[in-house]
Amino acid sequence: MGSPPLKTVSRAFEVLRILDEREGARPSEVASELGVTRATAHDYLVSLAEVGYVSRDEGLYEVGYRFLQLGNRKKYRSRLFYASIRSAVDLYRETGELVQIGVEEQGEWVLLHAETDRGRVGPSPYSGFRTPLHTHAAGKVILAGFSEERRTVTGRRLASRSNRADDN
Repeated sequence: MGSPPLKTVSRAFEVLRILDEREGARPSEVASELGVTRATAHDYLVSLAEVGYVSRDEGLYEVGYRFLQLGNRKKYRSRLFYASIRSAVDLYRETGELVQIGVEEQGEWVLLHAETDRGRVGPSPYSGFRTPLHTHAAGKVILAGFSEERRTVTGRRLASRSNRADDN
């Protein structure tokens, strides 16, 4: 694979993961989970806040909306999104059923857009949702289009969870 990732970059993303999973955290909580001093956790949080990727409110740090900006820019620059959005909207209007536009990235299916009844009950799909290819119908279609070699390589990276029809 190449050279190992920089530890500071990896740790910064670990901080972001903690903030995301906890829906916000204080420096002491981040320090405890990372196994670092409170001062080190605080340095990461302040650094991420200074560049706009973390926000702070009354000592609680949260993932900032700057990530939404980056993700939306990526989505709206996608040729696939522009080529398919009108068809997705039309299909939803005709059927009233959930219609999703997604892509493959690093062995995962990533939702770009969902057309659905905004008032529906239950979990709503959101842009950026990710799942291993083999756990989603569209992901399985993508896998079917891969060469045998790419399927093998991707299969090695995929999580062991699977929801196959023959498991039911």
